[in-house]
Amino acid sequence: MDQLLRGAVESGASDLHIEPLQNSIRIRQRVNGRFVHVATLDTNLYSGLLSAIKVMNGADVAEFRVPQDGRMKFGVGDRSVDVRMSTLPTRFGESVVFRVLDRMRIGSSLDSLGIPGPELAGIRRALADPSGIILATGPTGSGKTTTLYCAIQEINHPGLKILTVEDPVEYALEGVVQVAVNPSIGLDFARVLRAFLRHDPDVMLIGEIRDQETASIGIHAAMTGHRVLSSLHTRDSASAVVRLIDMGAEPFMLAETLSGVIAQRLLKCVPDEAMETYPASEDERILLGRYGEEQPLILSRTASNSGIKPDGMDGAVTPERIGIFEMLIPDADIRDSIIDKSSVQQIRAIALSHGMTPLREHAIRLVLQGQVEIKEMLMQTA
Repeated sequence: MDQLLRGAVESGASDLHIEPLQNSIRIRQRVNGRFVHVATLDTNLYSGLLSAIKVMNGADVAEFRVPQDGRMKFGVGDRSVDVRMSTLPTRFGESVVFRVLDRMRIGSSLDSLGIPGPELAGIRRALADPSGIILATGPTGSGKTTTLYCAIQEINHPGLKILTVEDPVEYALEGVVQVAVNPSIGLDFARVLRAFLRHDPDVMLIGEIRDQETASIGIHAAMTGHRVLSSLHTRDSASAVVRLIDMGAEPFMLAETLSGVIAQRLLKCVPDEAMETYPASEDERILLGRYGEEQPLILSRTASNSGIKPDGMDGAVTPERIGIFEMLIPDADIRDSIIDKSSVQQIRAIALSHGMTPLREHAIRLVLQGQVEIKEMLMQTA
């Protein structure tokens, strides 16, 4: 187990998966969003390994019928890494996933995330508001937590009281009061947030808005002079507005308090050591907005003989990832559309007409620069 965890940390993996199959135990790790096969173990070894895992993480060794969570610290060299464990009963035994929370992988500031200049300026304008709510949106694994943590670190100073409620606390932030929810004892997001308001905070980070009560408390906190940051699972920035209204948020309060919405994705880069170039087809020119131009358009892709294999197989190269961002800053027209309960398409159209750069356009820039394949752009953006 020590060897597996050490290997995951040293390879920069975000997760380590131990999965019992019918005739073997498959061990994989996720690096830059891709699964990489690590090892295959004999099923006879798994009982002892599973017991060691549970002991190391404070879980019940005798319980195998229900999911369990655990946590531990793991030393690698001169640094300590937090590891979060989760078990899941499956047909052939308990599957285990470790989330590797290596603070060295978290950027120290927003500048480290590669956010384009206009979007970065918009985020900083939203953070400069003494009150209001800022949302980071996107699917699981799109880097929302990293963005929020970097935003908190950017404004963190001794003159502010910053409180966070998370499920769980992923990284320790110096000078920040952090609380982990525990639903089994009734300590959910809403209950912690109600307690937060009695602790005189300037800034509150809500790990994720999941229900009406959490959304309502967060918006009321923003309305009463607090700066609130949170994440939401939506496909783009405009969808976040409609999602919150669907949750029961009052449109006029949301319009009044919303400071900005960040939408983001992580796209796989074309590895330099496995790159090949090729002339774009007519269909690709159309997708990239370059149809009818006379000069040749050269794109990049991963060479077929590079050693990179489909997800779930060993690969000689693991592609790195790069972020794309979209920043919606509400102006008077957008606030009016929120109050009128406009559709996602209407809010998005207004934002685009007022200068918002969509995710797809940011991805197109990366394709034209040779950093990302066009198929990755199509898969990650609409």
